[in-house]
Amino acid sequence: MDKAKILNAVGVEKDVDGFSSIKTRDQEPPFLFPSVIPCTARGCIRLLHESDIRIKGTSVVVIGNGTDTDIVAPAAAYLLQRHGAKVTVVHRGTENLKEIIRQADILISAAERAYLVRARWIKPGTIVIDTGNNIMKSPLGSGSSYRFVGDVCYEEPYEWASVITPAPGVVESMTTAMLLSNTLLMAKRALNFE
Repeated sequence: MDKAKILNAVGVEKDVDGFSSIKTRDQEPPFLFPSVIPCTARGCIRLLHESDIRIKGTSVVVIGNGTDTDIVAPAAAYLLQRHGAKVTVVHRGTENLKEIIRQADILISAAERAYLVRARWIKPGTIVIDTGNNIMKSPLGSGSSYRFVGDVCYEEPYEWASVITPAPGVVESMTTAMLLSNTLLMAKRALNFE
C-alpha cells in the first residue's frame, strides 16, 4: 500500500490529525499547514511550553523516520524554528547520528526505531522527548511476548538528561489532547464559529 497516497486521501477540511501537512514538506519555510498542526508535533511544543522550557536560542535535534510519510519531524522542526531554536533534522539512517545528537540541548525523537538513541549519546542537561511507540519482542518468561518501547533506550542510565519523557506514555497523552483540540478547531471552522 502507498501510505502517503492513503494519508493524502483525507480531505483537508476533515484532517484533524494534520496528515495533509505531508503535501507541504517540499515547500520552503514558512509553509502553511493546510488544515491543522499535526497532533504529535503540536503536543511536543505544548509539552515544552507547559514545562517552562526555553526554546529560543537552543540547539534542537529532531530525528525523523526517513520516510515519505514522516509527519512529526518536519512539523516539529518548523514549529521549533518559529520559536527561535536552531534546528537540525536527521533521520534514523543519518551518518554520525550520535555526534549530532550529542550537540542537542533539546532532542525530539520520532524515528520509529526501538532503542535507537543510547544514553551515552546524550550530553548532560539535555531535554529528551521520545515520541517512539515501537513493538519489541519481550524476553522469555516475561508473560507477554511483545511490549511497546520508545526510540530512546531507557534501560541505560540517564542521570545526566535534564528531563526525559518515558515512551510510550507522555507524548501519546499530549497527542490525544491536541487531537481533541484540533477536532474542536475544525468543527468551529466548519460551522463558521471562529
